[in-house]
Amino acid sequence: MTDPDRGPAGEERWQAAIPAGSIDCERRRVSWAAAGLLSLAGCSTLPLPSTTSAPSPHRSSDPPGSHDAPGSSESGPATAQADVVSGCRLVDGRMGVARVAADGSVRWVRPLSMRVHEILVDAPRACLHVFARRPGRERWCLSIDSGTVLLHGDSGPGHVACGHGIVTRDGLLVTTEARLTDGTGSLAVREAGGGRLIARFDCGGFDPHMIAAMPDGNTVVVAIGGARDGEGGAARRSRATSSRSALAYFDLRDGRCLGRYEAWHPALSIRHLGVAPDGRVLFGTQWRGAETSIDPEVPLLGSHHGGERPRPVSGDAAQWTELRGYVGSVAVSEDGAQAWASSPRGGRVVRWSVRANRLSPEVWLLQDVCGLAFVPGSRVPLLSTGAGRLAVANAQPVVRQAGLPVQAWDNHMASIGGRASRSR
Repeated sequence: MTDPDRGPAGEERWQAAIPAGSIDCERRRVSWAAAGLLSLAGCSTLPLPSTTSAPSPHRSSDPPGSHDAPGSSESGPATAQADVVSGCRLVDGRMGVARVAADGSVRWVRPLSMRVHEILVDAPRACLHVFARRPGRERWCLSIDSGTVLLHGDSGPGHVACGHGIVTRDGLLVTTEARLTDGTGSLAVREAGGGRLIARFDCGGFDPHMIAAMPDGNTVVVAIGGARDGEGGAARRSRATSSRSALAYFDLRDGRCLGRYEAWHPALSIRHLGVAPDGRVLFGTQWRGAETSIDPEVPLLGSHHGGERPRPVSGDAAQWTELRGYVGSVAVSEDGAQAWASSPRGGRVVRWSVRANRLSPEVWLLQDVCGLAFVPGSRVPLLSTGAGRLAVANAQPVVRQAGLPVQAWDNHMASIGGRASRSR
């Protein structure tokens, strides 16, 4: 679901009924049926698959062997069965969280008081940590098995949640938050089980967003967005030069900043992160300014490792133009070889080789796609959309699950037992 602060249609798109829509795949247009499962290839009714199938990629011409082939059979199955959980808008208009099984059936639905953002799977405590979307202040801990609310807390006086967090190996919940008065960012450290605030320390910038754990277990990386205040999107865009966006690394043991690395262009806001097993950080950005001001020569994706400067991903101007200045989620494959990014504004998912640091010519076209999540053993991510669809980014036919009580999936999705997307 496109962030209403930055998306093309604003909050009205979320609050209003969302039409069935259509998918543009391999430059053909096929409308979804009101019910049942349709194949893009032949529009015939299909049996329910063991996991939701996916949009076929559109491919530009490229030399054979010049890019990895995620759908090849040499590396095992492209997809695996797993449940997914995501924030959503229900068909009755309420906001909430839903857990959906691999066969498309609903495990449970938990209505909540407001729109939520990222959801963390906390397997040791058998719960889900759910964060309100900024400028909300609330957070919930839900039972994985039933969706029952186990704990309900907030950011505390004078702070708002920025919608993201991590759970550490030793049972700490670390969230990005911002001061209400001026947007100064902080990291709040709490007990994951009880919610007690243990520490809060400055994260060195305005508008912290995504946070991710590094492989050493002690270090975190934070996307410092750079917006000065917590007002609406127009206010943030008008302050594009007020604070340079950066990646900042912190030692959670004492709060020390271990390094800060700025984006390569002042109009970029780093928002979304994924971390490869070797500690390389893959990230996506958003253009801080009117869409008409976007420079198509400025890459929107990048990587960072060690003390080097952030490296822009290589791609041509047409590929960046199609993302429309907006990356909504980033996910990294389990082996760290491939990274994926979604653009709900552009209605597409792209991937790039981490080793080559270059965009693939493949593009998965899906209206308002944002959520990405890998399940164990899968080489391609699950996808979710603001039009209420779940899909898999492989070369199988596109299908739609009918009968879910969900009108729209929100920006973030996680697989139970898998790796969550790192989204806005």
